[in-house]
Amino acid sequence: MAHRVIFMISRFSDFYIQISSESQVYIVQPGSSLNLECQFHADHFDLFNRPIIWTKDQDTETGFPINVLSNINIPFKDTGRFEVECRPMLLRSRFNVELIIKNVTLEDIGNYTCQISGGNHAPTYSPYSTTKANVVKFVEGQPHGVRCVVKGGMPLPTVTIHLGNLDITNQFQPIKSGEKGMRRLQNRVELTNYNFKADQSDDEKQLRCSASIQELKLQIQHKIPD
Repeated sequence: MAHRVIFMISRFSDFYIQISSESQVYIVQPGSSLNLECQFHADHFDLFNRPIIWTKDQDTETGFPINVLSNINIPFKDTGRFEVECRPMLLRSRFNVELIIKNVTLEDIGNYTCQISGGNHAPTYSPYSTTKANVVKFVEGQPHGVRCVVKGGMPLPTVTIHLGNLDITNQFQPIKSGEKGMRRLQNRVELTNYNFKADQSDDEKQLRCSASIQELKLQIQHKIPD
């Protein structure tokens, strides 16, 4: 499991902050703990007005804040696995803000960034999703394996499958997995039918898998050719 930690240098009008830690890639085993350090030096640093924020980038979601000071934000807080510790170092004006992830899971894969926030420098994020439609071919009367896989955040995505205007979701075996509390890719829904058959009456009909996550709607369409 790879974790790339990216550190930034931030300059403000009243003081200068420089991150001294280097970007690293971590490979850890599920179930172990991971400690990510953000070491920096700054004169007249005010932790309350210039909070250190850890953010996570994963897939298409970027810059989602994990903490405010030592307080962990929802949904990371719900897991009970994230902690942030800030402590001064022995050298004057040097600090270390450490992100601790306990009992690491596959949902923790991503880029973690340490940011100095203040004024107009607050981190933002813009989640979006994209899908690509494919054309699949079926031989009349022969069984084929069909699977629709949807990954999304909280709450659990709602997935349906239609053949033309007919809802055939009940013909597919659902498998749901994930971890409550993670913002991205924590939920995975699979609908599978290893014995799907198309007949002559299905010509020109579209086999469509649709998923919705709150107000975000995704559609994947597959057309059964003649």
